[in-house]
Amino acid sequence: MLGVARERQFARGETISIEGDQLRQVILLTFGSAKMVQCGQDGSAVILRLCGPGELVGTLGVSMQERYRCTSQALTSCSALVWESVLFESLSSRYPALRLNVAYILYKQLEDMENRFREISTERVPARLGRQILRLVEQVGIRSNGSVEINMTREELAQLIGTSLFTVSRLLSEWDRRGIVATRREGFSVVNVEALAELIA
Repeated sequence: MLGVARERQFARGETISIEGDQLRQVILLTFGSAKMVQCGQDGSAVILRLCGPGELVGTLGVSMQERYRCTSQALTSCSALVWESVLFESLSSRYPALRLNVAYILYKQLEDMENRFREISTERVPARLGRQILRLVEQVGIRSNGSVEINMTREELAQLIGTSLFTVSRLLSEWDRRGIVATRREGFSVVNVEALAELIA
């Protein structure tokens, strides 16, 4: 697999794939993080999911007839391994374990979407935000000096949990005053993971 992949670099904010374009590549992140975004008819955006190192970017498919169902964009500087779709399809036909892994990845993505849909439908915003930040700690967090840095803006957090920028800003400011997070312009750090978990317990 590694021998037939090529390496690519993506700068922060660079578009990796565009919704509606034909799926021509399978992209695996080896460093950095990316977001998958869909836009409504009014132009408002929602982040469907994030991916970090070891995860696939964009739509996963093994058919040249498929199209990207969302736009993917680098949240940070990224490195990735890239396979052309026709080559990936050939490899998955030769190696049954690869097809099983594809099915498992799709299952985990569906499970994540189901959990987030349930949270949006049944939980108040503080609990949703807290749970999402805890997921981000594990998924894309960068541990540094006893805290965990997360390179996401307040607007991106709001898009991820289905609420307003104002609400996310208010909650993060409150948690900053309580010493749970430390906010900055282009992201924030989780200073006390245990206290954050207690907020949503």
